[in-house]
Amino acid sequence: MGKSRPTEETLAPLSDSVAKYYENIEELDRIRRYKGIPMICVEGLHELVHEIAVKYVDRGQQILDVGCGRGAFALRMADAGYKADACDILDHCMCKDHVNFFCVSAEEARFDKKYAAIFLLEILEHTDSPFSVVRQYAKHLEPGGYLIVSTPNVDSSISRSWFMLSGRHWYFEDINVKSDGHINPVHDFQLNHIFAELDLEQVERASVHESRVLRFGIHWLTYQLLQAYQSVKRIPRNNGPATVTVVRKAS
Repeated sequence: MGKSRPTEETLAPLSDSVAKYYENIEELDRIRRYKGIPMICVEGLHELVHEIAVKYVDRGQQILDVGCGRGAFALRMADAGYKADACDILDHCMCKDHVNFFCVSAEEARFDKKYAAIFLLEILEHTDSPFSVVRQYAKHLEPGGYLIVSTPNVDSSISRSWFMLSGRHWYFEDINVKSDGHINPVHDFQLNHIFAELDLEQVERASVHESRVLRFGIHWLTYQLLQAYQSVKRIPRNNGPATVTVVRKAS
């Protein structure tokens, strides 16, 4: 696949604020970094996904990081001994000397190779059709290859209680739409359906660290009531801000 560049039409869905956010993010002191590259993700996500990936994917294999942003995770995987490809709609990758970068949107990317693992980290919530995106990348997996997906955890007690009060999920307020491009909350049941329809076997689901909750007001009370309900009904709690799901393509 050649290094195709996005057209005005493909860039149109991105607001000016999102583009400006990526251009200026390295100036923010609070942003965590990997070898100087900003990690544009929930805290702890890259570390957790790397820890999970090395359990399933042998070093030296070809992997793809979709929507790589500045390239922090792709570089982390390259440093771990993987042959890393990466793509993003914005040409802001900072590690092109170490990874094979393609400037193209997640929806439009097409590759002429198969991968041992493909990473969709905090990507599906930015797309119009998560089903189509997962189906597209499942086709680029080797037999027995792994698709590793992370999304904001809209099934957490925090998100559910906020939805009860505001009608909006956590991480999907107006400010998140404008600044982060979060347009499509993806529930666990939706992911389960997508994976089942595509014959992808779920092998692991994990959650990034517990989120902090505001300790006052009606949101706190609603959250506590939901926690109590889950305990009574013995519903497993999954309260981290992001979930990570690993699925495997049949051999």
